Amino acid sequence: MAIIDDLTYEQALEYPEPKDILVDESGIYVLTEEDMSSQPNPVPQEVHAHQARIALLEAGLLDMVNDYIAQSNDAELKIRWEYGGKLVRSSPYIAAVAVALGLSDEQLDELFIRAAQK
Repeated sequence: MAIIDDLTYEQALEYPEPKDILVDESGIYVLTEEDMSSQPNPVPQEVHAHQARIALLEAGLLDMVNDYIAQSNDAELKIRWEYGGKLVRSSPYIAAVAVALGLSDEQLDELFIRAAQK
């Protein structure tokens, strides 16, 4: 990662091959393509419902999730699944479904990463 001091945001944009720019209290950090390829995929904290469903479908889990929710006595869970616009990673509903399906935290993180790419 290249640390750039005393540059304006506009000057940082001219840095060779900038792919992403992060700014914090210590200055402007410019990530080059090389830096980006070495960074792990961050886990998104929320995804759109359609993205989640596509990721679940591709992982072969969508029918299992639908069955679990259909058999649940939790009316709020059913409403959130059917009408909710976004799924939040830290939601207790997400945690409950993951436990019911036997998914580890790492597997759930991977589903959120894949969903964000849809």
